[in-house]
Amino acid sequence: MGNSPVNASLSIDAGYIEAEVQRIVKAAIVETLGNKDEIIRKAIDSTIDKYVDDKGEPCRKDSYRAKPFLDYVAQKTVEKTVREVFEELVEENKDDFKAEIKRQLGKRKWKEDVAQSFIQLILDDVKSEWKMPVKVSLEKPKDY
Repeated sequence: MGNSPVNASLSIDAGYIEAEVQRIVKAAIVETLGNKDEIIRKAIDSTIDKYVDDKGEPCRKDSYRAKPFLDYVAQKTVEKTVREVFEELVEENKDDFKAEIKRQLGKRKWKEDVAQSFIQLILDDVKSEWKMPVKVSLEKPKDY
């Protein structure tokens, strides 16, 4: 055997180490504090009793847009469900909607109503010094 040293390297994922350290620390805290069920109940109560803003970020209870966390979750769940149902409904009836929209847009009365509404809007804006000048733009709206 020669005089060459043996190299051995050990590589452990940093994320794994961090997760394990967090798990061990949490377990130690729970064990030190005592009743695990009581800690879990208090943690859930703390989360549920929080107030959040329109974006779901925690805020003070007396904030203008504050709402209970459960109300926020319920509202977002209903909005998501309604949006999904409408998307499915529109997708299922897409051809019927297209045909009806084309039929309505092709009617002379619709064209006359649009022209009349447009002219009335301009006349109303001319009467208001706050809304002049009138700008007409026929461009595709941006999707935000």
